[in-house]
Order: sequence, then C-alpha cells, then structure tokens
Amino acid sequence: MSPKIQRIVGVLDECIYSMELVALLPSEETRLQSLSQKLRPEMTSALAEDLRLGKEYETLSLDPEAEGQEAAAEAVQTSFLNVSRLLRSCPSSAEVVLKDSEPLKEDRKGVQEMLEWLKDYRSFLLQQLYMTPREERLHLQQMREAPLRYESNQEALAALEREMAATIEAMDKEISWLSKVIDWLKRSMDRIEKRAEDFVAQKKNNAERRNESLQKTSQLKQAQILEEISQLELQLESLIKRGLEDEREQRKRCTKLRGMVEDWIDVYDTEIEQKQTELEETTQLYEMEMAELSDLQKYHAVREVEYLQVVERRRIEKELREKEERERGLRIRAAAVILQSFWKGWRVRKAMKEKSKKSTEKKKGKGKGKKGKGKKGK
Repeated sequence: MSPKIQRIVGVLDECIYSMELVALLPSEETRLQSLSQKLRPEMTSALAEDLRLGKEYETLSLDPEAEGQEAAAEAVQTSFLNVSRLLRSCPSSAEVVLKDSEPLKEDRKGVQEMLEWLKDYRSFLLQQLYMTPREERLHLQQMREAPLRYESNQEALAALEREMAATIEAMDKEISWLSKVIDWLKRSMDRIEKRAEDFVAQKKNNAERRNESLQKTSQLKQAQILEEISQLELQLESLIKRGLEDEREQRKRCTKLRGMVEDWIDVYDTEIEQKQTELEETTQLYEMEMAELSDLQKYHAVREVEYLQVVERRRIEKELREKEERERGLRIRAAAVILQSFWKGWRVRKAMKEKSKKSTEKKKGKGKGKKGKGKKGK
C-alpha cells in the first residue's frame, strides 16, 4: 500500500473512530454515574463537562435568536477533542465505554447512519484506489456493452421463440394432414369392404334368381347354369382375393404412414428438447448478465453522483467567473463614462475659452475702429 493510500485510509479510520465515540458516549447523568466507577477521575470529569456543554448547546439551539451559539459550539468541539485525547491515551477507558455502551436513542440515529456511510465509503474508496486504470477501462467498457448484450440476447431469444412456434405450427399442420390421410384410408377400406359384400350378395341373388328361372324353364340348362355358377364363384373368389390384396396393401400403406407419423413425432420431440436446452442456456446467460447489469448499474449510480458533484462545482466556478467578468465590465463602462464626461467637459471649456477670446478680439477691433473714425472727423 502506498503512503498516499495509507494517509487517506488513516484519515477515514480516524473519522470512523470519532463517530463511534460520538455515538457511544453517555447522554445522561445516570449513565455517567454508572461509568464513573470504572473510569479515572479526569475521564469522568471530562465526560461530565462534555455532557454539560452539550446540554447547554442544545438549549441555545432551540432559540435561534439566542446569543453565544458559536461559542457554545466551539466549547463542545474542544470538549469532544479533550475526551477523544483522553480515550486514546487510555485504551482501557475506551474499551469500557464501547463495551458498556447503551442502546442508541433517536437523537443518535443520525450519527449511526453517518458511521455506516463512512464504513461503506471506506470500502468503496479502497476498491477505487486499488483499481488499476486498465481495470477501470474494462469496467466502463463492460458497463457500455452490458445493455448491447442484453438487447442482442433478447433478440436471439425472440428469434428462437418465433422459430420454435413456426416449427410447432408446421408439425401440427403435418400431423393433422396425416390424420386426415389415415381417416381417408379407413373410409376407403370400409367402402371397398361394403362394395365387396354388396357385390357378393348381389351376385348370389342373381344366381339364385337365375337358378330358379332355369329350373322353372328347363332342366336341360341346369348344367349350363351350374357352369355359370362355378364361373361366378371363381370370379367371386378372384374378386375376394383382389379385395383381400387391396386390403393388405391399404393396411401396409396405413402401417407405413403410422411409422412416418411416429418418426415425425420423434424428430419433433428431439428438436423440442434441443430448443428447450438452448432456451435454458439462454435463460441462465440472461440471468447472469442481468446480475452483472445490476452490479454495473450500482457502480454507475455511484459514478453518476460523483459526476454530478464535479458538474455542480464547475457550474459554481463558471458563475463566479461570469460574475467577476460582469463586475469588470461595469468598472470598465464606469471608467469610460468618466473619461467621456471629462473629455466633453474639457472640449466645452476649450470652446468657451476660444469663444471668449474671439469676443474680446471683436470688442478690441470695434474699439479701434471707432477711434479711427473720430480722428478722421477732426
């Protein structure tokens, strides 16, 4: 640690120690009496004097028009410095005051808040002092890049959601189309079976009617009818075989379509799992970046407060400069007015002198003229 940092940290530690003493010093005489048995006499008297001066200053501060407030404040400061010096010279007394400290009252809450702020500021200042310029530049760069990364992640997440929705919609359409195909095949098979049954029943009815008609008409055509019946039976068998073959082919096609549907469902499940994994990874990354963004925002808030302080100080300096320039301009204008008035007065006086000279010269000229005329008349 460099000597400069040590001096800065030492000053903050001194302030923190002083604030702790202010927060934990006794505020009532009963408390002071209980501590007087554990402290030295000069320490007890110094604490009693500090308590007395503090009460006097509180009494004076209640009346804004009362005199002696500044003197009372200086006396309180001097008394506190004396108490602090005694506590530093006797660490055991300071330990007794800090160990047997009473609970903070409402009038000491502000001191406690100031103490906590000083401790936080000490840790923040140490962090700032130990931060190298390269780390500070990296920190600022991360602060600038965090919103951009957040926006890009949001866009990527939205694109993945849109792609997943489109994929799900396409799979739903394809599944609905396959379901319609399966229903159509089932209805086709039912129609074929019904047609086959109707055809067989119709053929049987036709055969029976023909058989009856043949029996009624002639015994001779029985053989031909039997042959026709056998042929019809052969045709019926071939039709049944053909219907069975068609049914097997339809069943094969249906089985194939079901396998395709199952394959598509497996592919859909696999893709959904991949998309879910990607979504979880993106969500984790988003949470990490949001945490980092919150830290950066806290740091930015602290830096913004410092920036506002610098801007306010510059504004005050600028106002002072402008005020000085205005005063200087007023002085210059006043001097110019004085010089102009002096110059105009001098010119007026000069003109008056010249006018008076001319008038005297004219009077002298007139007098000489009158004397010359008188001599000529004589």
